[in-house]
Amino acid sequence: MKEVIAYIRDVLTALRWTVPGYVTMWFKTKVQMQAEMNLMQSQLTMFTNDVRSGKLKKPKTNKVIRMMWVLNAPFCPDAYALNALYARRTVSKWFKEAFKLYWRQKSRCTGRPPIPVEVQQLIWEIHVKNPAWSPGRIHDQLVNLNITDVPSANTIKNYLETKPPPKPKRTAPAGSAKRYFEFLKGHHGAVWGVDMFTVVTWFFRTLYVLIMIDHGTRQVIHFAVTTNPNLFWLMQQFKEATPFGEGPMYLVHDNEPIFVSKQFQTLLRDSGVKSIKTSIQAPWQNPYAERVIGSIRRELLDFNVPRNQKHLERMLGEFIFGYYNTDRTHQGIDRSTPVPSPAYPPTPMADTKLEYDPILGGQYHKLRKIG
Repeated sequence: MKEVIAYIRDVLTALRWTVPGYVTMWFKTKVQMQAEMNLMQSQLTMFTNDVRSGKLKKPKTNKVIRMMWVLNAPFCPDAYALNALYARRTVSKWFKEAFKLYWRQKSRCTGRPPIPVEVQQLIWEIHVKNPAWSPGRIHDQLVNLNITDVPSANTIKNYLETKPPPKPKRTAPAGSAKRYFEFLKGHHGAVWGVDMFTVVTWFFRTLYVLIMIDHGTRQVIHFAVTTNPNLFWLMQQFKEATPFGEGPMYLVHDNEPIFVSKQFQTLLRDSGVKSIKTSIQAPWQNPYAERVIGSIRRELLDFNVPRNQKHLERMLGEFIFGYYNTDRTHQGIDRSTPVPSPAYPPTPMADTKLEYDPILGGQYHKLRKIG
């Protein structure tokens, strides 16, 4: 509770500094605002140069300044270009700290805490062995065994009605992983991987991203963003990714309800695609989709927080089709790019000249050899 109170206090302090600026903006002309911005920019440039040259020490930030960035950055598309003191990853870290506190409060349990898993398993074990016993009978039998913390009969009844029996953990038979990877390796050019992951915006809105990747070339074939990943949306995305029947022979996916639904499986069969479902809690069976999601998080989302769905779609499009597929090398394909790069003549390092094309506001630069 103390963290929440401190967080609210920081928000109110940041708003006290922020709101007057937005209010006075309505009473100034564009010329006045531009002049004020130029004067502030000149002071910031002088201060930044002194910090970088070592004349001044880099100032320490505080929670209020962090909150100022979290509150104002969504409304400033050039926030990172104006940022002279903090790295992109640092600002994203501040946002994630705020989201953790928000999510902790949102997911806080209200009401009675659930009984331990071991107790649930014991109740289901008794129920399976004696299906004719009522919840009251189960309660009385446990009390008769001198067990001190027996749940009430109503609690036992609720768990028997709403909770399925716990499933035992499945272990893969010996050698199955080796055979599975041999299958993926032998059908690289005919297998796609598909998976979904979530992204949180500046305003704590959850977006869902769909990724389809070719195992053979490591090329991201298709991506899509939505707030409601339903079955019809998924089927439409698959149709857009496979125009004129140009699709894989196998599609690897997990056991998400929309992936294993009857309608989507029928669409795959009608398209001549064989579905390969991964095992429960086995993300290693969909390695390339999991790997590209990790790359997107580490190389894009750890440095940039999307403002909304359109902003995320624009960032992903620029990152995937303007950098990941065309310029990012992969060790698994002999350190080449998914989309073949131009063939340059060999030159020594001393005689090589490069030009740099910025993407994502200068976060990365594509390399081009001009000599």
